[in-house]
Amino acid sequence: KGELSGTNQQPEEIGAAAVDLLAEQINQNRRGIPEKPKTITLESLWHEGTTCPERR
Repeated sequence: KGELSGTNQQPEEIGAAAVDLLAEQINQNRRGIPEKPKTITLESLWHEGTTCPERR
């Protein structure tokens, strides 16, 4: 556990998803702005630290 409480937005997972999306576009020979853009959603994880009050 670290000191700060807050969300872990999983930057490694975001990067991996971006690389997968780019590889897909390259493999399908897609260029430019897509007509139907994709939205990828990844859940954040709660990191329990010491800066938030304890739950009751």
